[in-house]
Amino acid sequence: MASQTVGKPHSTEMTSPKFFQRRDPFPPAVSSSIGATRINAGSTDEAYRSLLKASFYGDVSESEFEHAASQLHCDESNAGALAPSEITPERFGTVPRHYIRCTRDCAVPLPGQDHMIAMVDGAIGGKTITHTLESSHSPFLSQPANLSRILIDIAVQSLAEQSADAPQVVSIHEHG
Repeated sequence: MASQTVGKPHSTEMTSPKFFQRRDPFPPAVSSSIGATRINAGSTDEAYRSLLKASFYGDVSESEFEHAASQLHCDESNAGALAPSEITPERFGTVPRHYIRCTRDCAVPLPGQDHMIAMVDGAIGGKTITHTLESSHSPFLSQPANLSRILIDIAVQSLAEQSADAPQVVSIHEHG
């Protein structure tokens, strides 16, 4: 069983560089030393809040953004984003993969999303099934009905495939 290590993209095109680098309220040395990306969700700086909204919630109302921002915490661990993932064609490669591309995502722009999909497909073979929403990084907030439809379609398709692959049980009844 050959294992592939898939690294995460580090290109500034893959994330919203103006938000995380230019407006990060903590110096990069502090963010890297604690192993987290810091977001100052409580900032009153209008320019900073505008970048926060554009990066994650570009297609929601101001009131929805205010509520979502009030629920954020300032530290997001970098561990998951930076650690290589060991995956194998025999395990992860056998699971149907789906990815919902968000065309208006400024936190992970489309080239970054497509790069991640291509890296996984290239490392383990197969093809990720993609779905596309004309949404920001947060379709669960801006388009919950459209996102739910995609997730339900994935579940229905998966159940149908499992039923088709299940061994057929033949019942033999003896009549006396």
